[in-house]
Amino acid sequence: GSPPTGATTTSESIDNLFITMCFYARLGFIQPPSCLQCAHCKSTKKTNERNTITERTSCNNLVPWRRDANVPLHPDGLGDNLVFVTCETAKSLISGDVYPSIQWDNKNRRILHEM
Repeated sequence: GSPPTGATTTSESIDNLFITMCFYARLGFIQPPSCLQCAHCKSTKKTNERNTITERTSCNNLVPWRRDANVPLHPDGLGDNLVFVTCETAKSLISGDVYPSIQWDNKNRRILHEM
């Protein structure tokens, strides 16, 4: 459940990660589909004359996910239920992609095969 090696976590950054989880939960998401920065960029993107949207190619911001999304979201109850994935991984898992080390079971709302 700890952030990857080399990731900086301060009390403020952990608070921000919890805010990310709550923001998406209020919108009805079971797990955050991206970091707030990417969500903001996507929501404010304008199309150019040819109606194409340029997506950001990759984002390594940390996104907090619950191992078991059936456990109610509360700061005191996260403990061992919290895992950090990169924004790109979150986007891929939400899209149904499967990795050898991690997979999202949408039906049972749980992470499978965690690293």
